[in-house]
Amino acid sequence: MEHTLKLTDEQLGVVGAALAELPFKIAQPVMAAIQAQITEAAKQPEENGSRPD
Repeated sequence: MEHTLKLTDEQLGVVGAALAELPFKIAQPVMAAIQAQITEAAKQPEENGSRPD
């Protein structure tokens, strides 16, 4: 099952900080998945046809 969330940069920072408090072997796969999705989303134009700078 997959979930789609919309978070502000600040909210994402809070999630990252919380993950950083967990042991690396637990947090790293989650942080890697989030980073991969952020990287992929940055490559794609937004729905209105432009990307924010």
